[in-house]
Amino acid sequence: MAQEELNAASAAFMQKKFEEAYALWTKNIDNVDDKSRVLVHVNRGKALTNLTRYVEGLECFREALALSPGDEQAFRARTSAYLKSEDFHAAFSSAQEACTLHPDNGSLLADQAFCCMKLNKAQEAVSMYESARDLGDNTPETTKNYGQALSRRALELQNEGEFSAAEALYDASIKIEPTESRHFNRSQICSQAASKAGEKSSKDKFTKKALDDLRAVIRFNKSNADAHEQLGTLLMKVEEYDSAKVSLKSFLSLSPKSSSAWYNLGLALMRTNAPPQESVDCFEKCLQITPGLECALKALEVQKGKLMLAQSSTSTKVVKSAPLAPAPPPTITALASSMPQASTPSTSSGPASNSKASVDPATYFTSGKVETQEGFLGEILPQELLKTGLLPAVVDKAHKEAYLSSAEFQESFGCDKVAFYAQPKWKRDNSKKKLGLF
Repeated sequence: MAQEELNAASAAFMQKKFEEAYALWTKNIDNVDDKSRVLVHVNRGKALTNLTRYVEGLECFREALALSPGDEQAFRARTSAYLKSEDFHAAFSSAQEACTLHPDNGSLLADQAFCCMKLNKAQEAVSMYESARDLGDNTPETTKNYGQALSRRALELQNEGEFSAAEALYDASIKIEPTESRHFNRSQICSQAASKAGEKSSKDKFTKKALDDLRAVIRFNKSNADAHEQLGTLLMKVEEYDSAKVSLKSFLSLSPKSSSAWYNLGLALMRTNAPPQESVDCFEKCLQITPGLECALKALEVQKGKLMLAQSSTSTKVVKSAPLAPAPPPTITALASSMPQASTPSTSSGPASNSKASVDPATYFTSGKVETQEGFLGEILPQELLKTGLLPAVVDKAHKEAYLSSAEFQESFGCDKVAFYAQPKWKRDNSKKKLGLF
């Protein structure tokens, strides 16, 4: 009769009828031998734990361990009860005690590793999970938790600036279980590495990895606006403008109030020779959000000039007797030369660009003949834009800093341009590297 009721208790437990299971086990606690009584105490404790009656449940585990001090099931159930009650320090102590008694039990070590996770000790958790796996605990649950520990430790290292170590851990965690957050976090590291290495192509090592990660994020979650934006920005940097347009449009469908995205989309449209009106619309939307943005104002004026020329050309073809279209404003060519590379109009003057880029700013600014330190050879660009790599053809990329205004240069380098270029080249290069202008 007792065995039938014990079987009924197990069946009730499996059906999540925890009150019924507990009652049946308690009724028969004295009808079994000592070895079976240990298991009945453990089962009673598990039923109480599921009923959130943690104190009573822990008392059951205490009784089980009193009968059998090294019982592994009692230890694991007790640790689980502490975890469910969110007493993580007690859970860790319980798991640690179990591991001391059973040092070769991988499952108990995995329990201790999980407690470390709850205590935000990711590094210790990684080490313990690796040891548990070496001891033979390669269950799906332990493997999944190990991946989480790797990911958490990678994030800690990423926040500490240890990017190479963090990337390696993300690699390992993604092999175990690719997730949206792991791919996204690794993309940030790879993007930084690509920028530091000066990569220019989507096929370059870090750039390719970052692009692949961002695309994986979007496959996980098409509504991840950050991934769409960063994918579009990175594609702009490697001059894949058609793909950049797709990503930026996707981002703007999710977050239409981003002035930088409207600006970048405008640049991409310019670079792919889209009808001028499309980029005009983008720059106007950018300026609605951030009025007075200088680069957008310049780009807008350039595109409006191209639009006017296109409309005038069409008009003269249709009505032959109409007067010739007026010449474009003289500022358009100058403005075009000061736009980022992605927006440089095809009408800009090649020879002028080459002659400007051939001048050494070190000689230019220290010659004593320069009347102003505003920009370089008539071009003034903000530091924020110079750092993006989206530069006009006229800019000498070896001397980006020269195009800063005198005020921004003084603020950034702590001296004026004359004093800066009087320094040795190695010292100038070190200063430029610190500011991301090398």
